[in-house]
Amino acid sequence: MSVDNSLYFKIFQEHRPSLEDLNKKRRAVLAELQEMLDAPVISYMANISHPHSAMYQPDVDAMVNFIQYYSKKAERIYLIIESPGGDVNVAVKLVKILRAVFPKGFSVIVPSVAKSAATMLVLGADKIVVGPSSELGLIDPQIIVFTGTPQQPFAVISARFIVRFIENAKREISGNLNLVNVYYPLLQQLRPDLIEMAQEAIEMSKEYAKELLRHGLMKGASDDEINKVVDYLSGEGLPALHESPITYDKIKDLGMNVVYWDQVNPKWIKVLEYYFRVKAFFQINPNVTKIIETPNESMIQQVQIIQTPQQASQQPPPAASTKQ
Repeated sequence: MSVDNSLYFKIFQEHRPSLEDLNKKRRAVLAELQEMLDAPVISYMANISHPHSAMYQPDVDAMVNFIQYYSKKAERIYLIIESPGGDVNVAVKLVKILRAVFPKGFSVIVPSVAKSAATMLVLGADKIVVGPSSELGLIDPQIIVFTGTPQQPFAVISARFIVRFIENAKREISGNLNLVNVYYPLLQQLRPDLIEMAQEAIEMSKEYAKELLRHGLMKGASDDEINKVVDYLSGEGLPALHESPITYDKIKDLGMNVVYWDQVNPKWIKVLEYYFRVKAFFQINPNVTKIIETPNESMIQQVQIIQTPQQASQQPPPAASTKQ
C-alpha cells in the first residue's frame, strides 16, 4: 500500500540541496501565485519562533527596495505577510509608502498569523485575503520594561492591562478605603512615567488604527462604525489576551473588506504551498528571522543567539520603548 504524504512533508523532504536551490523553488511558487493574481507580489515572512522576528525599522529599507522596483511596472500590488508584530511605526510607514506608490492600492494575504503591529498594517490595506488558517490580533500596545532581575532582565506588559489595573484599584479603593493597604505595594511597582506611557501608547494606537481604517479596510464607513471596530481591536471592555485570534467570521462581522479563499481554492492552495516552503526553510535554518522577497529576489535576515553563563548576549531593549 503506497503512502500519500502531506504537502508539508513533501516540501520538507525536498530541502536537501543548496540554499540558492531552496530560494529558487520558493520564488518559483511565488511567481505562479503572482500570475494567478495578475498583479505583483511581495512577501514579508517572519520566523515567529525566533525571539528577534518582530517588525523593526531596517525592514522598511528592504521593502522599499522591492516597492520601488514594482512601482515602475504596476498600479496595484499584493503583500503576503506573516508576523507577530513589532514597531507600529514601521507598519504605518509601510502603509503610507504603499499607498503613495500604487495608485490602485494594495491587498494583503495572511496565510496564518498577522498580529498586533502586523494587524495594524493590514488595516491600511484596501482588501485582506484570508483562509481557514488565517488570524489577526488585538492592537493594544505592549510596553517593554526592566525587571531588575538578572534571570529575566526585561518583560513585556500590556499597556491596556496597566491602565485597567489602575482604574480597578481606584474604583475599589473609593468603595473601601481599607483596600489601600492591599493595593499600595502593588501600585509602588508602577512608576508614574510608565503609567503615562501606557495611556499615551493606547491613544496613539487607536488614532493610528482609525486613520488606517478610514483609508483602508473600512473606506467609506462612518466614524461611529470605525470607532466601534477600533474599540474592539484595542480590547476595550474585553477580557481577551493580546494573543487572542481574530479569524474570518469576526473580521467580516466587524465590517472590514475581507475575501475568503477556502481550502479548495487554487489560489489558496498556492498560498499554502508558498507558506509551507517558507516554514520548512525556517525549520532548517533556525537563525533566519525574516524572508522578504519577490519572485525574482530574496533578502534573508539572520540573527544568531549565543548563550553565555551571564546571558550577556541577551541585552534588553530600551526601557522606554513600546511594541505591538
